[in-house]
Amino acid sequence: MPLEIPHRAPRHLLATAALITLTACAGATGGYWKLPGGLKDDYRAAEAMTDRGQFEAALPTFRQLAEDGYPQGNYELGRAYLNGWGVEQDKAKAAEYLERATQKLSRRRGHAAFQLGQLYAEGEGVPRDPGRAAELFRLALDPNKTVVPYDRAAYPLAELYEAGDGVPQDKALARELYRRAARTGDADAHLRLAEIGAGAQEGLSSDAENHAREAVRLLEMKAAQGETWAMTKLARLYEDGEIVPASPDRALTWRRQAAEAGHLQSRTDFGRRLVEGEGVAQDPGRGVAMIRKSAEAGHAYAQSLLGRYYAEGRGVAADPTQAFAWHERAAANGQVGSTLYLARAYRDGNGVQPDPVEARRLFETARDLGHDSADRDLGRMMIAQPTGPNDLRQGVDLLTKAAKAGDASSAAALGRLYDKGEQVSRDERKALRFYRMAAEAGDENVYGEIGRLYLDGIDGQPPRPAEAMRWLEKATAAGDASALTQVGRAYLEGRGVEPQPAKGARILAKAAASGDPYAMVLLGDAHRDGTIPSADPQSALRWYDQAIDNGRADAMRRLAGLYLTGDGVGRDPARAVDLLERAASQGDMAAKADLGRLYLEGEAVAARPERGARLLREAARTGNPIAMRVLGEALLGGQGLAADEQDGERWLQRAVDNGDVPAMVTLGSERISGKRLEKDEREGVALLRRAADRGHVYARTALANALLEGIGGEKRPDRALALLRRSAAQDHAYAKVVLGRLYLDGKVVEQDYQKGAEYLLEAARSGHRGALLTIAKAYLEVAGVESNEDAAILWLDRVLRTDNTATINSLGNALAEAVEARRLLAQG
Repeated sequence: MPLEIPHRAPRHLLATAALITLTACAGATGGYWKLPGGLKDDYRAAEAMTDRGQFEAALPTFRQLAEDGYPQGNYELGRAYLNGWGVEQDKAKAAEYLERATQKLSRRRGHAAFQLGQLYAEGEGVPRDPGRAAELFRLALDPNKTVVPYDRAAYPLAELYEAGDGVPQDKALARELYRRAARTGDADAHLRLAEIGAGAQEGLSSDAENHAREAVRLLEMKAAQGETWAMTKLARLYEDGEIVPASPDRALTWRRQAAEAGHLQSRTDFGRRLVEGEGVAQDPGRGVAMIRKSAEAGHAYAQSLLGRYYAEGRGVAADPTQAFAWHERAAANGQVGSTLYLARAYRDGNGVQPDPVEARRLFETARDLGHDSADRDLGRMMIAQPTGPNDLRQGVDLLTKAAKAGDASSAAALGRLYDKGEQVSRDERKALRFYRMAAEAGDENVYGEIGRLYLDGIDGQPPRPAEAMRWLEKATAAGDASALTQVGRAYLEGRGVEPQPAKGARILAKAAASGDPYAMVLLGDAHRDGTIPSADPQSALRWYDQAIDNGRADAMRRLAGLYLTGDGVGRDPARAVDLLERAASQGDMAAKADLGRLYLEGEAVAARPERGARLLREAARTGNPIAMRVLGEALLGGQGLAADEQDGERWLQRAVDNGDVPAMVTLGSERISGKRLEKDEREGVALLRRAADRGHVYARTALANALLEGIGGEKRPDRALALLRRSAAQDHAYAKVVLGRLYLDGKVVEQDYQKGAEYLLEAARSGHRGALLTIAKAYLEVAGVESNEDAAILWLDRVLRTDNTATINSLGNALAEAVEARRLLAQG
């Protein structure tokens, strides 16, 4: 019998009495640590304080008991740290105190072993160790090692044996342990036995049915007592319909009861259902109010959900700042999706000032926490906003990894990257490979891009029209109006298929009716350029207007061109400038280049050289080669702004490097002349050759002149004549003038007055003044008048007072007659 000591005894006598008690109760278990009467009263008083939530008041008693070596004190301190009762929650400290409580025999030993076992099973406060957890659960259940076995330990021990987690798998033993737990009224044990019975055969055995009914009865009893965990478990049972017949109504009833009883997860879930109208009448305002309560109580998912609704404007007015604030709280509570939202917000400046460095850090955090899409976002950000030399490569690597894992959006992003060739060298083969990966992963949006690549021909290879049309037809079937536009354009221009302009126009009209504004632009071009049988300027005007209504800046620019020239519409420079201003305000760099040139040169608008130069520089800095060329030419010649030959040369060279053919002609001509730039005939001829190879007619004629004169190398008259004839066949007036003079002169080719006259007459009919002057000088010469330029100009001045066409015909006929007369005279 333990020795009873009066409650009034001093503390040191109580400690001495405790030692006597321990000695008296010592046995095979190492001694039963039973509290003496006075300490028992203190302990019970502290327990009562705990029951009333007065944790701070109870802690001094528990600490004193622990210091005096009583396992009861260690047990209570372990529970306090485990649950955060009166102290900051600290599961590592909880494990220390519970470990001490399990070392000595007391009425709390079984419960302490159970709770410590739970920590080891979950790896909370201690490293996960299912084997150690099993030892502790067995201790809790052992009547020889506990004063009161803690039968609830049977359930987690059964789970370990069923799974073979930390112990040899033993399903029979697991079932016996579940039964032991069920006998204590453990609803979870009854449920598991019902599940095992259901899994063993079709439907539920009678034993399984009994366990299912008992589980529901116990849960309903606990729910009636206000236990919200029981309500939520009942809701899940009726939702799943595996152990009891599915009943959405009953499930919803239990969800509602749990929500109204203050269960955070249930309140959040029911609020979400109200916002989204899932299974209940939609009531967004009430739903958001419920979610807000849970969020303010610290529920992380509710905080994340509230952030989402503020971002989307669902149940509340859209507010990016509030969305950011709630996602920030949710992320601090471990919501990985909210961490990703914050990263995107910092990247885009959505609800917060843009901060690429913080965005990148959060993307990396979300990725480390296992959010798959963080890798994709991080990869795209590294490509779009590189902060270091390796970012581009790392970004491509991240997207490639995601694409190979089957992520369609990453594959599509890589396809666009290599297709556009902005941050990396353009590689149409890689673009096609990634587009096809995206298509195989289910992205229908890339069908049109694949078709376009096959239609244009990949890396210089011949087009594959059949394959292109197959993909474009798939794209149009998927509702891609832009793909229909590609098909129409192919027939209109004969890109990979036999040209059928009328058919192309019909397809483009269908694409335009489907809402693709680029089809409207192409139809405007077709009517402007006369590439379809029904072309007319007024139709071009209407299509451009429709495209403009749909926000197409390129249509504004094209229509401005019509108003500048007056082609098919009344000439209206003011309207043209207004359209170019609108296009420029939308970021159209070509419009800025055109507008800059107009203001710089004072063409069709009052000169504003400073604004013109600013617009040209803006466009040039973004890589627009036309702006680079115009700016370079203006700086070189001091047109509208102070001459700066060095800066002009730099911009012209950049335009050349960006493939601008007219810039090659300008820079080549300047190199040959050496008047404003350093003379370098060889480089000049090389630039003219590059432009000529790209089909520039004037460059071809200028190159022919250089070859005739031997500029930049030896003379090559045969090659020069071939170039001139090609240009003349393309109706290039200056080439005709040169050929005409060559035939009249007879030094490079056999003299032929008739051919010379014909070439000059053709050039003159197109208004080429040099041809007119040549005809006049030749006519005077063959007419026996002393030929010089002054005399020819005076003669021309007289005859040009008549109608231009009549004058040219008169000159040509007179020259032909004079040439024929000279020929007859020569024959004798």
